[in-house]
Amino acid sequence: MDAQLNYAPQGEHVPAAERNNRTIADCIRVAVHCLPCCNIPRLLLKHIAVSETEKLNWFPAEGGLTNTFTPHQFLELPPIDWNKDVKILQGSYCQAFTERMIKNDLKQHTLNTLFLTPMKNKQGGYVMLNLATNKEITSTRITQVPITHLVIRTVKELAAQDGMTPLKIENHTQTMIYNNDMLPRLDYEADTKAYRSIRIDCRRIQSPPYWNRWLY
Repeated sequence: MDAQLNYAPQGEHVPAAERNNRTIADCIRVAVHCLPCCNIPRLLLKHIAVSETEKLNWFPAEGGLTNTFTPHQFLELPPIDWNKDVKILQGSYCQAFTERMIKNDLKQHTLNTLFLTPMKNKQGGYVMLNLATNKEITSTRITQVPITHLVIRTVKELAAQDGMTPLKIENHTQTMIYNNDMLPRLDYEADTKAYRSIRIDCRRIQSPPYWNRWLY
């Protein structure tokens, strides 16, 4: 490779490198802000950082060699697949299928997991975060399902075990940008209890008296 490298001494500021680092940090903040919990496990944050860095190569670089081809194409990497690389966001709650030798028993055939990243192979597959062990697992098939309050509570507990602290995002005026699960002036626990009590009262009115014992 015919290139001349200009090395910077220790402590010298390189504007281009610092701008790249700020761009990557902004992408990570956006990805974390879209999650339903502000405190996430260390393993999930690691995969988000790697994925957001790789996604910057999906688009032509400003001031690069060409305005048409992307760095992803220059490296001759596999083309981007919507269903594999984009459809499911990182941190989404999924049921991961596990292969078992005995298939006619009553044991569960799926695990509660969070989506981390697709596997870098030809046949496909997914890397998931097992909520029971806080470790990586691989699966051939996954199904995205709506996340629940119990799953959100479990994710926060795993993050606390890893020693992670909630990520606080501020703008240039030092104004805090609240996460999806910590919007100001809203008490989600109180709203959930109130909604549940209203729903039970409505079902009591429309249901026979002997059905009320099944509503709890």
